[in-house]
Amino acid sequence: MKNFYILILLLIPFLGSAQKIYVDAANTSGVESGTSIHPYNTVEEGITGSKTGDTIFVKSGNYSPPGGELFLNPGTILFGENPANTIINADIRDTARSELPFEIHNLTFGEFICGRGNYLNAHFSKPCLIKNNICREIAIAHGGGYIEKGDEYIFHPIPFFKIENNTVSGEITFSHGMGKIVGQNIVRNNSAETISLKHGAVTAPIVQTEPGCGYLIENNTITGEIAFKQGAGVDSTMVEIIQNLIKIVVSNNRAGIIEIKSGAGHTYHIDNNTIQKGIGDVSGACWTIISNNTILNGGISDISGGTNPDFGCEDPDCMVEDQFIENNTIYFEGTGDPDEDFAIIAKSRSVTIRNNKIICKGAASGMQLKSGRPTNVIDNIISVEPVADFGIETEAGYGVVTGNKISGGKIGYYSKSGAVLFENNIITGSHWGFYSQGLEEVKNNTISNCTGHGMVLNGLRGPISGNTVTDNDSTGIWVIRVVDLGGGVQNGVGKNIIQRNGYYDMRISINSVTPDTLFINNNIWDHEIITDILKYDILNESTGGKLLLGFNSILAKPAVVQLVSPTNLAVLTNHSAQFVWQTVENADSYRLQISTGEVFETLFFDTLLTTVTYSIQDLPNQSDFYWRVLASNLAGEGEWSPSRKFSTLITGLQETEIGKDGIVLYPNPTTGKFRVLSSEFRVERVEVADLNGKILKTQQAHNEMSFDIGRLQPGVYVIKIFTRDTIYSRLVLLK
Repeated sequence: MKNFYILILLLIPFLGSAQKIYVDAANTSGVESGTSIHPYNTVEEGITGSKTGDTIFVKSGNYSPPGGELFLNPGTILFGENPANTIINADIRDTARSELPFEIHNLTFGEFICGRGNYLNAHFSKPCLIKNNICREIAIAHGGGYIEKGDEYIFHPIPFFKIENNTVSGEITFSHGMGKIVGQNIVRNNSAETISLKHGAVTAPIVQTEPGCGYLIENNTITGEIAFKQGAGVDSTMVEIIQNLIKIVVSNNRAGIIEIKSGAGHTYHIDNNTIQKGIGDVSGACWTIISNNTILNGGISDISGGTNPDFGCEDPDCMVEDQFIENNTIYFEGTGDPDEDFAIIAKSRSVTIRNNKIICKGAASGMQLKSGRPTNVIDNIISVEPVADFGIETEAGYGVVTGNKISGGKIGYYSKSGAVLFENNIITGSHWGFYSQGLEEVKNNTISNCTGHGMVLNGLRGPISGNTVTDNDSTGIWVIRVVDLGGGVQNGVGKNIIQRNGYYDMRISINSVTPDTLFINNNIWDHEIITDILKYDILNESTGGKLLLGFNSILAKPAVVQLVSPTNLAVLTNHSAQFVWQTVENADSYRLQISTGEVFETLFFDTLLTTVTYSIQDLPNQSDFYWRVLASNLAGEGEWSPSRKFSTLITGLQETEIGKDGIVLYPNPTTGKFRVLSSEFRVERVEVADLNGKILKTQQAHNEMSFDIGRLQPGVYVIKIFTRDTIYSRLVLLK
């Protein structure tokens, strides 16, 4: 017992003139003064004998206060020896109007209720502590801090809490009245059935100190739900106040479900939790991030509000994006309800959904989007089974859909949305890969290996350009309404690769009763002649007799490149050269090759470029070279240009000229032997490597040395010269 009291004295700081009261049920001496030598033997005696701010130490034992309730004095610190054997068979109440924080440690009891009344003009500077207890319920149910004046409320500070390391069979709840948050509530490392915030409206000071106002809920194990049903927070029309002022962080918990049903004006960060059944958000205009969570068999439903689109301006660019769903891993098995069977449902005012991994089983689909503006869907991986209706179904407002990978589903991407861009997405293994009646420009996507159609274009905005639609079992692109597929009124560039589809590469089913034109220029087909494409690659079953095909060009391989300089048989008088050639129409890139052999059997240089000029340094002296260029695009590589020969002959220089870095290699070209000389550095080692980087020979060295590579095949080699601090490289030509 004595050791226990000494330990407690070390752990608990002395609070001014506050006393220490001791309770021990084993004291049957009849002498009780509340000291460590003569402790009270009932907890209620300890409470009665204490004053404001006193600490009451309770020794292991079984205590049963009369009436089943124990009321704390203002600022009481109640400290048990061990929750496993310090048992109070009663509920504990804090009903005192006090600015002092209470503390409850290491006890087993019934339920705890903080039932303080509405306390105005209080100044709460420290949290109340509830730690290391076993109990049925913890309820923060005080009256708040507010006064009603006419039609408005005036908010006053309310107490804040640390609730840590407790085992709670029921709920941990905050259901207090309205007030002003002045500190951070921490709910950490507890086990409970539920954690619930369902208090009245709160507000926060405009200027706050670290760690901020709000709640930190972390590392708890919750068998049921973590639920937020709070009243309104700060003014939701003021973005700078919404974001972060009343911040609620929910991190590293295990729970059945997380639900947000609060009013506007809070910031939620739901991060890195493991959730059994999912996350639901039907809050008001809050700033919410749902990130890095793992959902084992459920989804994320976002039906939250947002900033008023009529507030401030009507320009979409001035709208606030306040909802982010990112970096989550979601496993979801369908329930049989087609309206609910989506891993992510977004019907919020605005949302960005990015970098999530979604794996669906059964009939469950990936995403359903009916959110407002902006709705951005970026870099998600979505895998659904063939029986699922959709990878993504969207009727959302404007935004972008980019970088997603979708596999499976009856339709990979189904759209009636206002999205302005569908770009760089990959869809494979769906029945229909892409179906749109929306407002997207569609470019640079890959849609392949679908069991039905690749793309179905039924009234979307377009243009359609740069897409790869290949190897689908039915039609590659089915055009039901006119859209620009190359050369039309939207300046579509075409460049779609439409090949190897099982039925036709393109099926045209436009019902045109007024004159209209479908432009399909500058694309790549299975055939290379327009008459053959019209016969074998395109099925034109349009009706009405008013549709014309704007089809007079295809994207062919680029023409032969015309070389400019160096001219044929040019003699260069320095170690550098600039290579120039003419631009080729429809070329996307160029390949430049330089060789020491006329048939390019030994390559000195080989690279891909997007420009029509290139400079090269360190050309060996007294050497002959050949160069050529070809152009390429999506259709393939053109023919090589005729090659040109040039030579290097650098006069007026000594053969052993020192380079700018103080290193010289001579002679170059060589028939086998060469020397390395440094005027400024000590050379420690020399390596010979081929152009692929393979080291062929190594030799330790000093300031000057000789080297013999005569046994190697003629060609170009890289000589690496190692000094103490630097590696220098030279190209040597072995004849």
